[in-house]
Amino acid sequence: QENNFIDEKIHSKILDSAKKYGDLRLRKVVLDSLKFTTDSFFTKAFGGVFILRDFVKPILIFESKNSFEEAKKDTTFNGLIYHISDVELIEKLKSHSILEVNLEQELQSKRYERIKKYTFSKLIEESNHPIKQILDDAILFKSYLNKIDIVSRKKLMGAEIYLEKRKISKSIKPQDYINEELFVSLHKPHSSLKAAHQDLIWKLLVSIAPIDILFLYWYKREEFYKTFYALDDSMQDWVIEAICNNF
Repeated sequence: QENNFIDEKIHSKILDSAKKYGDLRLRKVVLDSLKFTTDSFFTKAFGGVFILRDFVKPILIFESKNSFEEAKKDTTFNGLIYHISDVELIEKLKSHSILEVNLEQELQSKRYERIKKYTFSKLIEESNHPIKQILDDAILFKSYLNKIDIVSRKKLMGAEIYLEKRKISKSIKPQDYINEELFVSLHKPHSSLKAAHQDLIWKLLVSIAPIDILFLYWYKREEFYKTFYALDDSMQDWVIEAICNNF
């Protein structure tokens, strides 16, 4: 009967409010603006955008080509706009002290070894051994390396070839010898960046060159699983071991 369908406890509270404040239905609610400040960050909006705010100029880096083309039409934005595939992006980030690279150091690192082995696994077309065994055994690795075609071998060994060539001529460029994706993956966030910004830049690097399987797991988990489930069982075992050992 009447209003008894309403929870009686809530009904009682409404009546108490009405007695104290009157009829609120015609009152205006005023909400003060909420101020939320951010520095650099990544958003999935617009197909994925890296917003870098704390450098020489604001930089927008789009993952979506369509969103990038739309953003370029904005003539009022006082900053730099790139698509993630733009060839000049890496050099621009280095000039803004956002990225750095030391090839001599990187080639001695476990990260390079991990990237090289993962890249090599994709170049092996036929094998008589499980992929994991080939990657873990130095003799087998060298044996299969000698079997792949010269173009693939240069792609894999480009960084070593470049460093050897540079001993003869200082004028040569890394891009002349090192595969673009591999070259990008050897960069790292500039040492001057704070930790949160370094994480953001690692995510950007992995988005540009997703060939470091450990960093892909850390920073692009969804893409990692798409990649992981497409691998054969032996390669999956190698990836799991690399992640568990932070190799």
